[in-house]
Amino acid sequence: YLKPGVLFHDGVELTADDVLFTYQQLTDPVNVSPFRSHFDLVTSFEAPERYVFKIALKKPFPSLLHQLVREIIPRHLFLNKSLIESSFNEHPVGTGPFKFHSWDKDSGEIRLVFNPVYFEGRPYLDEVVIKVFRDNVFLWAALMRQEIDLVNFINKEDFRVLEVDSTFRTYPVAATYYLALLYNQHDSQLADKKIRHAIARAINIEEIIPVISEGGVPCTGPFHPESSGFNPSVKPLKYDPVQARLDLTAAGWHDDDQNGILGKNGSELTLRLLVDQDNHFYLKLAKKIRQMLAEIGIRTEVIRYNDEDELTEEFMARHKPQAWLRAFQGFGPDPYDASLSWFSGSSEYGRIWDVHMSEIDRLFEQGKKETSSDKKEEIYRNIHEILYEAQPACFLFFPVMFNSIRQNFKNTADFFSPDMPVYTIKDWYQVQ
Repeated sequence: YLKPGVLFHDGVELTADDVLFTYQQLTDPVNVSPFRSHFDLVTSFEAPERYVFKIALKKPFPSLLHQLVREIIPRHLFLNKSLIESSFNEHPVGTGPFKFHSWDKDSGEIRLVFNPVYFEGRPYLDEVVIKVFRDNVFLWAALMRQEIDLVNFINKEDFRVLEVDSTFRTYPVAATYYLALLYNQHDSQLADKKIRHAIARAINIEEIIPVISEGGVPCTGPFHPESSGFNPSVKPLKYDPVQARLDLTAAGWHDDDQNGILGKNGSELTLRLLVDQDNHFYLKLAKKIRQMLAEIGIRTEVIRYNDEDELTEEFMARHKPQAWLRAFQGFGPDPYDASLSWFSGSSEYGRIWDVHMSEIDRLFEQGKKETSSDKKEEIYRNIHEILYEAQPACFLFFPVMFNSIRQNFKNTADFFSPDMPVYTIKDWYQVQ
């Protein structure tokens, strides 16, 4: 049942037709929505009345309410238009406390202004300006010139300076995403779990975290430590390069050529690793991983790409990557969110390798329909344990994000949490 009188930023009322249209687009295969697989138990969406939206399900799906937390788009702006080609993509229209004003494509600056008819009341701030900086040097200079008030993702050194500056409040927050090396398990070498375990033992996460991310939490699976799906009994494989080398030797890999790289049957033990070349953080991490794997006799070849759209079948056939350094979402109100990355039937955008584990699929299907919170927790903790033992990816860590805001902004504390709820900005106000 919808609240009457909620207006889009262009003055048109939001009704059940807009909600219906939104979910029709989410579930239309043509649009390749990453959330489409989350609605496979839905038999129908309907808008029987102006303020009534109706959903019918094949089976119970307790996670449905969480999956429905999506932005509603205005149907009248998309009629007879392609979602991709619509002007909406460069001039979005919503119902929130701030509305789009302008976007400078050269600088990346986006300006939002207050919505005077916001249904929960006018926000305190008149406007919000989002600025993009090339690197931390430019960001720091702008902060010191008082051109910005809130900074996300600053480096640890700058954060330590702001910690002792009385004009700022600082917030270190563990990110909701984790970094991992996703494996192509169809690869003849990585199909062997002994090699995947040896890689995990060879990578010293505790050494990498302060060097690479300046803070972080080791990751042992698909769930954030604050998620109900997190299994505290799952412990990371101990850093032990000697044992890793012994395991590889026991699996038949030897350094017969005395060149430092193990081989078997005429093939060297290699890890061809996909890395986004525009992400300096990833490149630095890949370099550290390459050094550590070399210690146990594995050669790492970094395959750089510019954009995920570049990862075509032709690209993959030419470069034959075996692993992909990427980020995975690890936190949400419902641990079922992890199915986006680890359920074989997921519609996650940009997948290049599926993880096919029948027991994991069975547990996700079971968790999807389970109504008991205790049983759901048990199901997802089993998923955590099984995935980490199988190592379809080398789970690395949750980076820590360093954030700071000027002291004269109030009501801001709720924003600085793992999911950083931007809707709380409507309650912020500034004291001169």
